[in-house]
Amino acid sequence: MTAERPIRWGILGAGRIAGKFAKGLAILNDAELHAVASRDRARGAAFAAKHGIPRIHSSYESLVADPDVDVVYVATLNVSHHSDTLLCVEAGKPVLCEKPFMMTAAETRDVIAAARARRVFCMEAMWMRFVPLSHALRARLALGIVGEVRAVRANLGFSAPFDPQSRLFDKQLGGGALLDLGVYPLSFIHMILGAPYSVSAHATLGTTGVDEHVTAQLSFTSGVQATLETSIVSQLPGDAVVEGSQGSIHVSGPLFCPTVLTYRPPVVEEAAEISMGSKMKMWLAAARRMTGAGPRHTYPVLGNGYAHQAVEVMRCLRANQLESATMPLDASLRVMETMDAVRAAWQGKGEIVVERRG
Repeated sequence: MTAERPIRWGILGAGRIAGKFAKGLAILNDAELHAVASRDRARGAAFAAKHGIPRIHSSYESLVADPDVDVVYVATLNVSHHSDTLLCVEAGKPVLCEKPFMMTAAETRDVIAAARARRVFCMEAMWMRFVPLSHALRARLALGIVGEVRAVRANLGFSAPFDPQSRLFDKQLGGGALLDLGVYPLSFIHMILGAPYSVSAHATLGTTGVDEHVTAQLSFTSGVQATLETSIVSQLPGDAVVEGSQGSIHVSGPLFCPTVLTYRPPVVEEAAEISMGSKMKMWLAAARRMTGAGPRHTYPVLGNGYAHQAVEVMRCLRANQLESATMPLDASLRVMETMDAVRAAWQGKGEIVVERRG
């Protein structure tokens, strides 16, 4: 992949998320939205006209066979991610697949094995991990801004109008809170702590059989705890907190594209800063400096935030890298393994030890 010309993208699917990605990609000078594929020709034509896409494919097979497409963004329903991503991989076409990467860990292992065997670039489109705030948060935690991390809390949820035929409430389409929204707080927890040792969870199942509200407790071998909450029937703050031995960091919502980070110093600063020794006061001053322009800092995103993951994909392609260090395939697998454990736990099996394979 050369740096002399723009990288040409094809979008597989022409729904709402595909439109958001197309809008995000449009602000990048080194990217070209070249083609879209939809099995509904009229829908594909309307999508192409709206986003200025020159080429329309009436089948997914035609898109992945297009020699002028350098990389494909899969924007289909959750339940189709496995087959659609494999279609790209088997055609030798680099692929960015929308979250959740797959439905299960088994599907994830299948795709990873195929991508690595064929040496094709493949990545989950977990855009939250690529926005500037996430990079800053990881850097600040590495500097010890909150001391030793002791707990993480993350949530995302909204109250969706009930429609048994919509993708959110249809089990056959991969609906439910955990897959559609819970993947964000779960991926956030993994980004900070890695994979848990065990999981306990509870879910409220609706009339269509999907999980409408989920809470989960994740336990780590270090003794650290994490709490996850997600819902498609309740409005949640959509934020996260990283708690440490020397303060905490609050990430304001929306968690899927956060821009505001707030450092909260130890309670001792508020209760007894006057009587602190000089060493503690110096530490507090240093902590404030590490947060940027004070305890609250804003990290703007490019456009609607979707561009950052595309930038990473194109960087990897130009560097001939088959995986992203920010969102490696093994990280997506660990998230899906935890998802499997959360589902097993709410099905009445109690605390589940997370299975790790591959």
